[in-house]
Amino acid sequence: MISSLRTKNENLEHELCSLRQKISEQEKLNGSHVDAEMNALRSEKKRLEELVATIRNEQQQKTDSGGVEAVTELKAQKTKLEEKLASVSAELEDLQHKASNAAGVELITLLDEKHSLETLVAFLETEVQRYKDTAHEQRIRALDLTHELREVLFVPFVYFINFVFHQLATCYL
Repeated sequence: MISSLRTKNENLEHELCSLRQKISEQEKLNGSHVDAEMNALRSEKKRLEELVATIRNEQQQKTDSGGVEAVTELKAQKTKLEEKLASVSAELEDLQHKASNAAGVELITLLDEKHSLETLVAFLETEVQRYKDTAHEQRIRALDLTHELREVLFVPFVYFINFVFHQLATCYL
């Protein structure tokens, strides 16, 4: 019976180690969102560890004395500790679930924002290209108009020069 209690205590210690690992993982996932609750769980875990140590000491002392009443009391304390451990484990799992849901919602929000920003960037790039194309067309049109203006001004000038030469030629001849 004492060896089964020792085995159960070892199992309880293993569960406490597992709880430590879960708490560590939870801290990594949740960061500062659940620090207060995690601190409370850590305090409860420390208290449980101290109770386990106390029970182990009492068990050792009572085993040495060989009392049946001591074994029954240890079993009752062990049962209470296992119930508390199960409760703390359930709370930890609930906190992990809540934290993962919150992280998922935040990720979806960030993805939506990224998509809207990418859409805005694509629109602005299109507008910039349209502006560049329009500016290029206006430059080409301005060059064409400048060329046409030179032709329009040059033709009357040629006619005027021809007229002046013709008048000079008729006057001198």
